[in-house]
Amino acid sequence: MTKPEVYQPTPEERLRANGVSDELKLSGDGIFATLQGEGVSAGRPSVFLRLQNCNLHCGKEGIGWQCDAWYTWDSSSREYWQETRLASISLVADEIKNAWDENFIEEALTPNLVITGGEPLLQQKKLALLLPLLTEWTTEIETNGTILPSYDFRDSQINCSPKLASSGNALHARQRVKVLQGIATFPNYWLKFVIKEETDIAEMKQVVQIANDGDYSRVILMGEGVVASELNESLKRLHDLAQKLGCAVTARNHIYWYGDKRAT
Repeated sequence: MTKPEVYQPTPEERLRANGVSDELKLSGDGIFATLQGEGVSAGRPSVFLRLQNCNLHCGKEGIGWQCDAWYTWDSSSREYWQETRLASISLVADEIKNAWDENFIEEALTPNLVITGGEPLLQQKKLALLLPLLTEWTTEIETNGTILPSYDFRDSQINCSPKLASSGNALHARQRVKVLQGIATFPNYWLKFVIKEETDIAEMKQVVQIANDGDYSRVILMGEGVVASELNESLKRLHDLAQKLGCAVTARNHIYWYGDKRAT
């Protein structure tokens, strides 16, 4: 999606977007049912909960590759200010359950929730209150690896995507050594890297060494692109690298299924 021109929010929109509350702050995508498009759970029927705000800004001002959920954090956009929604934890739980029931055959599957953003762990204290309302569900947390998940998420699948220099984020912002090492102690964690440039490969190897002493069995490589032709070329380049390192490769299947569209 092409970013629009800088938007000037109204005072009311600023209050809604920046307000402090016991409610969860959702992005415009909010809650939607689809198939997980990336990573070790690719193809699994899931409900997504997309939360607002992020502590990293991939592609901000044209530097680095463009975040595909920029509307969750880019305060220069109309979407950031107008689409933000606050919702109680109990209401969010009900909407998640309804999204599953309306889209999937409940009896045939274990329901799966993917909590994404933005950076969802910015709201992890509130999310910890959501999980007990979804005891029959499995959960995935999609995080950039700069905030350590609390013990409340010990049973969740941690999809950690550390950002590299090609994201446009400064090193001090994108790399938190103790957080990465802490995530690597969780029983079900994965390190997923977007590889865009040759320089990404060397940095990716450094991060894996820092996080888990070079255990590539927990590493997934992903190409960069928002159209199928770009992704195809990326996957071809990553094939040999993954074989050499002993790690996995993932596509961005939602691009093949739906194109570059939101809430997919």
